[in-house]
Amino acid sequence: MISLSIAFPKLKMKKIIRRTIQKIYYFAFPERMASGNARMFNCILGENSKISEQAIINNPSAIKANITIGKDSTIEGILNIWVNAGKIEIGDSSYIGEGSRVYSAQHIKIGNRVLIAHGCNIFDSNIHSLDSIERHKEYVQNISGEVVKLFNMKEKQVVIKDDAWIGASAIILKGVTIGKGAIVGAGSVVTKDIPDYTTVVGNPARVVKQLNCEM
Repeated sequence: MISLSIAFPKLKMKKIIRRTIQKIYYFAFPERMASGNARMFNCILGENSKISEQAIINNPSAIKANITIGKDSTIEGILNIWVNAGKIEIGDSSYIGEGSRVYSAQHIKIGNRVLIAHGCNIFDSNIHSLDSIERHKEYVQNISGEVVKLFNMKEKQVVIKDDAWIGASAIILKGVTIGKGAIVGAGSVVTKDIPDYTTVVGNPARVVKQLNCEM
């Protein structure tokens, strides 16, 4: 049995080393911190877009096209592609707030001028298998420091259309489309499609208001 006291510090040390390398790099090249460093983060970064110091871009495939960010966008949260597969597309002038996490095992598409506040979570899969034996296999891989390959995550694409606003600490689950100009209230859990120009709140999220602001 692998000792947790050995495994977890090892994983934590990897994160500390990565953050330290980022800080050293940005100290040496401060102009790249202002515009984000697409090469270092293994993504395609549009003109004038920014990846902040606290952001984490995890793309184990090292294929830059698996994470694309349009122009004039800002990333302060976490973009994560699973080892199995995944793709994240973010449009122009969009914002991912601090502490927000976008986890893709298939495809998450975020449009233009989308605002995602802090502490949100967006998933296009179950993340783990519904089978307890397979979940345990994932756990053993994780604590042993191996590359974790996930089983039967039941992936479904997520789409967030242009001009949507996702409130703080909202959760968006797999297979949903959030309509153009829609607003998701803080702390809401989205399990079904949201029509264009509506406000939803609650768990599960439900429509409470029709917006009259189509451009």
